[in-house]
Amino acid sequence: MEQYWTWANLTPQQQRILSEAERHLGEAYLLAYQPLDPSAVQAAPSAGVSLPAAPLSERQLDRLLDLEAQVGAIVVAYRKETV
Repeated sequence: MEQYWTWANLTPQQQRILSEAERHLGEAYLLAYQPLDPSAVQAAPSAGVSLPAAPLSERQLDRLLDLEAQVGAIVVAYRKETV
């Protein structure tokens, strides 16, 4: 079965934790996701936007795993690019 994802429903405290971690990582956006019930999925056109994954050190990856445990969501780091 295909897995669908949506934005994680974070509390204000979890959002602060995520923002703080983002500041410490520097050149990365952190986005939090949670699984979506397939019955809630509606066909929608893709926005055509893709963000490149941020290259992280082993230490940064460990921090990301700790962060996921803190906020109870999957957290992905994306590289900030200037246009």
